[in-house]
Amino acid sequence: MYEFVDGYELPEQGFKIHISTLFEYADKTLEAVSVYLKQNRIPYKYIKKKMDLHYSLSKDGNRILAGKFITVYPKQNDFLQTIYELHNCLKSIPKGPYVLTDRQYKDSNIYYRYGSFTSKYLRTPSGELILDERLPYYFLPDFVEELIEEEEQEVVEEVTPLEDYKILEAVKFSNGGGNYKAEKNGKIYFIKEARYGLGLDGSNRTAIERLRIEFEALKKLEMIPEVVNPIEFFKVWESEFLVEEFVEGITLGQWIKKNFPSRNTQNSIEYSRKVRVIIDKLINAVISIHSLGIAICDLHPDNILINDNLELKLVDFETATNVDVHDFKPVLRAKNFSTEEGKTPIEYDLYAFKRIFHSMVLHISEYEVNTKHRKWIYDTYGKGFSSYFEKLQGLEEIEFWEHPTNDQTISSLLGLVYSIDVLDLTDFSLLTGAFSVIFSIFKIKGEIPNILSNWILENIDKFLKLENSGLLTGKAGIACTIYLVGFKKEAIQVLDSILLDKTSDDLSLFSGLSGIGLAFLLFFEREGELEYLNIAIEIADILISKKLKVDGLFYGKSGISLFLTHLSSLLKDSNYAEYARNLLENDLNACTIEDDCMYLKDEKTYKSSPYLNDGSLGIAIAIYYLRSTTCQNYFEEEFRSLRNLTEIRICGSPKLYGGIADFFVAESIFNSKQKEFLFEKLNVYTPDKEQSAGILVGISCFKEKNPLGWLPLL
Repeated sequence: MYEFVDGYELPEQGFKIHISTLFEYADKTLEAVSVYLKQNRIPYKYIKKKMDLHYSLSKDGNRILAGKFITVYPKQNDFLQTIYELHNCLKSIPKGPYVLTDRQYKDSNIYYRYGSFTSKYLRTPSGELILDERLPYYFLPDFVEELIEEEEQEVVEEVTPLEDYKILEAVKFSNGGGNYKAEKNGKIYFIKEARYGLGLDGSNRTAIERLRIEFEALKKLEMIPEVVNPIEFFKVWESEFLVEEFVEGITLGQWIKKNFPSRNTQNSIEYSRKVRVIIDKLINAVISIHSLGIAICDLHPDNILINDNLELKLVDFETATNVDVHDFKPVLRAKNFSTEEGKTPIEYDLYAFKRIFHSMVLHISEYEVNTKHRKWIYDTYGKGFSSYFEKLQGLEEIEFWEHPTNDQTISSLLGLVYSIDVLDLTDFSLLTGAFSVIFSIFKIKGEIPNILSNWILENIDKFLKLENSGLLTGKAGIACTIYLVGFKKEAIQVLDSILLDKTSDDLSLFSGLSGIGLAFLLFFEREGELEYLNIAIEIADILISKKLKVDGLFYGKSGISLFLTHLSSLLKDSNYAEYARNLLENDLNACTIEDDCMYLKDEKTYKSSPYLNDGSLGIAIAIYYLRSTTCQNYFEEEFRSLRNLTEIRICGSPKLYGGIADFFVAESIFNSKQKEFLFEKLNVYTPDKEQSAGILVGISCFKEKNPLGWLPLL
């Protein structure tokens, strides 16, 4: 991102200078500064590519880094002279955005702070290393003296309208400014801030320009009850502020997540009644907005607020435009609710409206409406609602067909798998590569075509040279699959070529020590080679000595538990089983209960997942295996909550490891009589050939009643 221009040898730390710029003045700023710096052999770095500079100034950029176009590393004895000369160089160039971490020099686009020049740490006078924190305000370490006295800074005091408001809460910060909940005279308001020179969009408009657009649009729409009311607009120093009425409620996206009948035991008809109320209000609001000459151009569920009475308020009109504008190009795109196709502003809003409606009834927005979706809506919500959906989507009603039989679905998927040219694949892995195809065909047919058998034998040398040894990503999984399809000698060759890294930080079942250890155990069971068992025991001892923070089957504790459970069952050693149980208990502690279903919650993203790879179904599989090998009913209550996952009505994808195919695997555990329901869910989608192999593996687990059948030799 940055290009460094050398000068003298840099010290560890000191006062550094940041030069800010408006996007359109970047070239002039760089030219003015670089001439002086090169002449005086002062090292500096700058953001070289325009696209990187644009991103740093955009709404999605890092607000701590925003404005730091050029970083200058002056000699500390020359700091005052350098900053003075730079100020003279830049006098004729407009100011750039304010740098939050720094102190401004005079009323200019020059900023400075004390920090590290060469690392992320500062060295104190005693020699201790401390973190060089980039805080959203100027901070000077207590062992450093300020170089420029306060009186030299030009500070202008002013009384502003913002002082009439008491800020109660910072709702959100972005690079373009903050959103705040505030109080004035006992009433609550919502305040939007736009920072100078920041928040660039696709048309290079700043956050301030868009906030002005929003205020003007809201003033024209004040008579529409579904549009948030503006209160006042003012400027404070370099930022501008829009005050709006505060709206109680949640976003429509949150409402959908909270109310969607995700389980087939929940009342879909009552949900469809509420959807109809909301959609009627939304389309009437959009039509009313258009009638006043305004198009929203950023309509999506997170810009719609809804309360318990199903009353709506549309917010965020920053990209609003006139309905009759020519050569319309959207500047901010909400994923899945915008289109690349050339449309008028009105058409753009109506497209977004249809996608919102689609996401409300299907709880997925990644796909365009197709006939399979329409069939699912008809089956789930009934004929009346289906007709309502078809009409508002502008679709011609059709006669719906019967679902394909289960055998037809499997045959169709198998056809997709056979269409994959394994011979051209450079990825060999069991997860997504050639051996995922080979494994899926074998699972369904019990054999593989001669052309694939020959391909395996012809490419053994390539498999031996692979660097990745993982179960789903490399040699361990490939060896297991080759053994499964009948080439035992070649499989042992591949397994024996694994170079075990005992110091590896990757402990996972997915690609690390747990998965490799499991592969060695599986070969020990079949070949009786004690060396394989000893390797597995050695891996188990390494795993037990480590503290793992990650949760789940593929990457976390449940995957290690699965390996230790298998080792325990072979050795009849209850100590390994107890370790396995403790790991599962830790994973369960990371789960959350929603609608009587248990989900694994990611600590970083706060997303709840039911899936096999990173969610609670993966934990369920590890619990099932521990229960079945020890004949102990561990985690009985939790197991019931996990069982309820089989009632989930729809998912974001048909794939294995993150989609509907995971629920076929789960059904082999819980036997909840959901066979037809699972195939109905699957038939909502049109899987691509890359997904087809995994889906077939999931179906085979269900047919074999083997929840571990997605792993070869288990």
